[in-house]
Amino acid sequence: PIEIVKPRLQASSLHPNAVGYQGHQYKGFIDAFRVISRGEGVAALWSGTGVSTVRSILSTSVNMTVNSMLKESALEDPKWAWLGFTAGPLTDAVCSLASAFFAVGANNPADVVRTRLYNQPFEMVDGHRRGVYYDGAIDAFKKVLRTEGPFAFFKGFSGHFIRTGPHYVVAFMLMGGMERALVRYRESNQQRDWKKGVDRSFEMYREGTVWTRGSVEKALSTAMPLELLGMKQGAYVTAIQRDADSIMAKAGDKGVFERSEYLTVVAPAIDDAVAKRHICARGGTCF
Repeated sequence: PIEIVKPRLQASSLHPNAVGYQGHQYKGFIDAFRVISRGEGVAALWSGTGVSTVRSILSTSVNMTVNSMLKESALEDPKWAWLGFTAGPLTDAVCSLASAFFAVGANNPADVVRTRLYNQPFEMVDGHRRGVYYDGAIDAFKKVLRTEGPFAFFKGFSGHFIRTGPHYVVAFMLMGGMERALVRYRESNQQRDWKKGVDRSFEMYREGTVWTRGSVEKALSTAMPLELLGMKQGAYVTAIQRDADSIMAKAGDKGVFERSEYLTVVAPAIDDAVAKRHICARGGTCF
């Protein structure tokens, strides 16, 4: 309903020398709803819903897709490395502004058809509202194409882009900022939890007198709980065993470790294994 009232209010004027079709005369926003409901019926507030839906689908799908592709290329494609883009507000702004251009190009034809439908005069025939110029979206599309040519569907492109571009820039900069803040928050929690796990592994050693392979696996599982790694149970067990094998190999495949060997060999190896699993869980290289 608001999308119908907006273009009519923007096109209407009470000035005696107003330019353009002035069949819709409203005193204001609320008055427009009242006049339309009384004169055309409440259902008229939802006229053009089909073409408006198509317009939104085109705009959103193109905008989101192009923005994602541009950001991925700018940040990960070696061909664009010379541009020096890094994850941050500038990249968000540039990519979203470019995606706005393509989004406007995709939905401007539907926007032209929709505006023509919304702002055309109407007449009541047998109690039903009927547009004077167009019977519907398809009829409007055909008539515009036939009488004005295909370029008519891109009328108002500049104004449309000037309105849409800043909107997408602000939206995607806010989204990008919140996403990066959430990632930092999660990483800080993961680092804190993993540090607690490593500290706990040392406490486990202090409670005993010697370390065995079983102690190494227990320390690793304490420092790297399953829920933090986000792995399936089978893969998690395999990863712990593989890390334990690596640590045992570094310690000379001994069955028992003394305290000095823990401090110089086992503890650093556990820290290294935890760090590597941390990188893997964040989507980095899995060793």
